[in-house]
Amino acid sequence: MVFMEQESKTSIFIENIKAKYLINNPNVKSIKQLDFYLSRAKTAQDKKTINDFNSFLSNNLLLDFYQQVTEPKNSFNLTQQQLKDIESKVSAITPPQHLQSKNDVILEQVIIIYRKHIESFENGAKVVFKKPWFNEQVLGMAKNANTGKEYQNGNSYLLGMLQEDKGLDLPFFLNNGDIKELGISENNQPKFPIAICAKLIELYLNDNLPNSDKKKWISLKKFKSLTEAQQDEYQAKKVVKHFPLYHHSQFEDSLENNKLYQKWISDFSETKLLEKLKSCSSDDERKKLFDPKINAAKNYIEAARSQMGIDLLEHKSSCHYSPAQDAISLVSEDSFVGDHPELAYLGVLAHELSHATGHESRLKRKLTGKFGSKNYGFEELVAESSSLQLLKQFNLPSVLDEQSASYIYGWLQTQKSKNGKDFLKIACQLGSQAKSCINDAYDEFSMEAKQSFNIKTVVRMAKGLPDLSDISRKELYQFHMAAQQVNELYQTYLLSIPQEGLGSITHLEKFDEFLKLKVGVSFQEIELVINKVKNTAFPEFLGEQYLKGKIDDSRSIENEYFDTNDLKNSLKPLTNKLRCRKYV
Repeated sequence: MVFMEQESKTSIFIENIKAKYLINNPNVKSIKQLDFYLSRAKTAQDKKTINDFNSFLSNNLLLDFYQQVTEPKNSFNLTQQQLKDIESKVSAITPPQHLQSKNDVILEQVIIIYRKHIESFENGAKVVFKKPWFNEQVLGMAKNANTGKEYQNGNSYLLGMLQEDKGLDLPFFLNNGDIKELGISENNQPKFPIAICAKLIELYLNDNLPNSDKKKWISLKKFKSLTEAQQDEYQAKKVVKHFPLYHHSQFEDSLENNKLYQKWISDFSETKLLEKLKSCSSDDERKKLFDPKINAAKNYIEAARSQMGIDLLEHKSSCHYSPAQDAISLVSEDSFVGDHPELAYLGVLAHELSHATGHESRLKRKLTGKFGSKNYGFEELVAESSSLQLLKQFNLPSVLDEQSASYIYGWLQTQKSKNGKDFLKIACQLGSQAKSCINDAYDEFSMEAKQSFNIKTVVRMAKGLPDLSDISRKELYQFHMAAQQVNELYQTYLLSIPQEGLGSITHLEKFDEFLKLKVGVSFQEIELVINKVKNTAFPEFLGEQYLKGKIDDSRSIENEYFDTNDLKNSLKPLTNKLRCRKYV
């Protein structure tokens, strides 16, 4: 009985959806004609109608529902709440001239993902994120698989959230132009796009022509082909154009033997990481690939915070940023729970540091809004956009806490089409600026440390310190630089000598002389530095070099740097640490 009731309701919904599509598309005269085009799928008219209908479903957030109930293999297992949501969406469909804003297309898709987060919180989840080491997933910035260019603003935010929500393996997406270039047949193309994105394009409008005239709106290419007199009849207009976007995984086997596509994929460094994930035999192995990334990101963000002069205070129960104090307050790292508390802590730290970029001394955003105000909600979205982008630099997932997710979700719903402004796009643009501010701070930190670096000074410091607990972050960075410089000098030394007899004590003595000549310190003195940093070996360097794409753990650090037993044994503490830390 319940099954029959669901089937009846869904049938009515499908008929209503098609009827509303006809209102939006007067070229199709009836539901019967629409069904004929959709089922035949052969002629140019068929294909255009199918694409238009799929876009219509996506724009109105009905794509998942339609796919579920129209696939023969799927059964009707929708809950009452789901049926109610579908009914509400169908009722909300209006003719194009009454659509509130084209901006809402992306916004609505983002809101749906937030709603899923909220529902998971209500079910008892405290930290919501996909564990990439379980899902064989690389969470980099969303890119076009063809050009390698990253998507921007609202598109980037939406696709970043979709990566985590749907467990997508690589951040590579294709548009219709890419599909055409790949030569993929219609039969092998996905039925539904994974998202509807938007871009601003320039068109030319002739107000003297009726709306039905195909020449009323023309492209830049066609505009340039007109005479000067004809061009005078047109005016340039910036128009938001929506386009379907597909994830590469939707094509299944159709791309497996496509040489052009395989070249696209092989050109990206993230692909190597995915291959390593798939070669791991256990979840624990996969997880270990991400531990160095978390350490790198944490050290990177901490270095940026230090450079900005922002205090980090411990709070008993709250995580927040205070503009008045220019300080971040966090509960202790031990207070974070879940499958990966380090990642949860990192997500909150990135979020609060993103808030701090808006201080009067930095990007000068309005940080005066109280909880519940318009400014507060907008700033939350800015910080969330920034932290999501920041963590994806390290191929890590963002982490939404319950308070932030709930508030952003509620605030976004109130902002749809308000005053015609695309609040999501604006917030994401400011989020990108916040991320850049953090990256710039780290670059300044790194540059200052390098400019003042002197290996002799580091050695003197090592002699006078029992441990590294009381030195600054820049000084710690310089200790790492000293250890790295010795490794580089050892490579130079090996190239300067005959290969026979390597490993003798004589060569260790010669390397000692080589060090004294080049940098004025002995190998014994540099050992002191190495012993000082052995428990913190290269985390800052890891963050810096990872972001620059210079690290590849396919190389063996031991084999690359140490070919003699004497030197290998002498540098073993550092070698072991490097071996476990040097990852892509």
